Formats: sequence, C-alpha cells, structure tokens
Amino acid sequence: MGKHVKMHTAGPEVCTLCGLTFKNFDCLRCHIYHYHKHSAQQFMCEECGKTFRTHYKFLLHKKKEHTGIRNFKCTTCGKAFFTNTALAKHVRMTHEKMRPHVCEYCSTGFSSKYALLTHKRQHTNEKPFVCEHCLEGFRQRVSLRSHLKSKHGIEEAKDFLCKTCEKGFATDYALSVHQRSHETKKCEICSENFAGDEYLTNHLREVHQVEVEMKEDS
Repeated sequence: MGKHVKMHTAGPEVCTLCGLTFKNFDCLRCHIYHYHKHSAQQFMCEECGKTFRTHYKFLLHKKKEHTGIRNFKCTTCGKAFFTNTALAKHVRMTHEKMRPHVCEYCSTGFSSKYALLTHKRQHTNEKPFVCEHCLEGFRQRVSLRSHLKSKHGIEEAKDFLCKTCEKGFATDYALSVHQRSHETKKCEICSENFAGDEYLTNHLREVHQVEVEMKEDS
C-alpha cells in the first residue's frame, strides 16, 4: 500500500529518455507508455546511419539533411522551410509576434512550449539536468555543459563542423542554427534576419522608413 501511495505523491520524476519532468512516478509512467512505448528505432538512413521511430521523421530527416530542398518560402523575409507547418509557425512567431504559450505563474507569453517549460523552472526551481560528478542540478542543459567545462574540465566533442568557417559544434542542431548566420542579412536597427538584400531592403523601407539603394549587377 505504501509503495502504491508513493507512486501518486512522490516527485518530481525525470524521464531519462527525453528529459521532461513530472510531478510523480505515476505521471512519468503514463508518459513513457504513450510516448516511448515503441522505443526501438525502426527506420535507418542509409546515407548517415541515423535511426528514427517514425517514417515521417525519417523522410523529414532525408529532406533536411541530404537534399536541402526548402519549398516553402516566407514572403516577408525570404527564409525557406522544409514544411508548410514550419513556415506557418515562423510567420506567427516571428512576424506576427504571437506568444500563445502563457506561464501560469507570471502570465509571460512564449513562442514555444519548450521556451515556456524552461521558463517555468524559474518558478518551480526544478533542476532536471544533474551533474554525474558532483550531483549539482541545473534548469537547462546548456548550464550543465558550462558547469562540466568550468568545474570538471569536461567538454563535449564538437564533431559537427561548419563547412563555411570550420567552427565545431556538439550537436547537429547547434550547427544548423549557426549556419543560418552565413545565409542571412541582419537589420542593424531591430536585429531581425532576412534571406537576402532584397528582403532586407523591403523591410527597411516598410518598417523603418529607411530608403536604401539596391546594388545593380555589373
């Protein structure tokens, strides 16, 4: 009986598969059943060896990493996306400034569930990322990485290299974020990024009322 009660009351519990935190073991168990039930990777990319649980994610990976085809372009800034869903989200969050995910503690709005989850840890003091060497906890994974480097002299291998500047990154996602800096033009007034000079010029004229002469091709 005691163990059963503990399932509903003890906590918090952290999912070791994805890092999400739950208020007790019962909630964690339900999460694992619904989201990690089929943990075996089923689809393997023949080009890089990465594996995926769903056919959709497998196809999206091939499109993003090996073909580079981005058919959905934003008419405002020129940034292109692999799916129409990603484009629609970009327009809502970047240009319409929508913040649909609201913190229940302070009413601050965020553009994504992940950003909200990270923010809420400031209120709950949850620290799901724990150092295996000294057991100190952190709210964000990046803070744990910084701790490992400064306190224990441990740094993640940076095997993902930028083809443009050869800078290394620990994850494929970090590399993809960095690569955008080589592809975009930044507005010096508001720091918004654009896919090229034409989109930046239109932005300066329409938003900041700044006239810019377009360079003619020689």
